Amino acid sequence: MQMWHDQQQQAREWRAAQVARAREVITDLTVGMAVKARICGHQRAAKIVKVARSRVTVELVINSGASRSAVVYASEVQSVSGVRGEPA
Repeated sequence: MQMWHDQQQQAREWRAAQVARAREVITDLTVGMAVKARICGHQRAAKIVKVARSRVTVELVINSGASRSAVVYASEVQSVSGVRGEPA
């Protein structure tokens, strides 16, 4: 039982750290900005479609050509030279 509590505590600390880092960078992100994000283990070019308190929703195109969206922490995305518009 103690091991479960330790895992829960580690998960809470990880989330708190992610949120703290994300809140530092979220002010630099805007809707329409082209970014790179790691989604499901793959680095993807994406476009921000929604900015929340610590997370952003990004829209991307997968290899089959289908459009997908994903919600990621703001600290997990990297601006593509600060340009707005379509994914690079």
